Amino acid sequence: MARIDKGLDAVEINSQQEVKIRGPWLKIGILLTGIALGLATAAVLIIRIESLYMKFPYPALLLIFGLLFGGISMIIAHIVDRPARK
Repeated sequence: MARIDKGLDAVEINSQQEVKIRGPWLKIGILLTGIALGLATAAVLIIRIESLYMKFPYPALLLIFGLLFGGISMIIAHIVDRPARK
């Protein structure tokens, strides 16, 4: 309403509005990539450990690395998204 009071017509008002449709897709993508990297790292370590004939709880290793890399990727996603919020 203030713009109409200043004398701007409807075409100028619509052209000045920016369409900002942002979803959480970047953060979700970074998180899933981090979890996948964690699971891949754990799989490589499991193969190395098995080659040494050592006993280790493999599901725990998958969970630990999945959560570790997932947490790191969430921190990276927060840092990447920070300039967009300013």
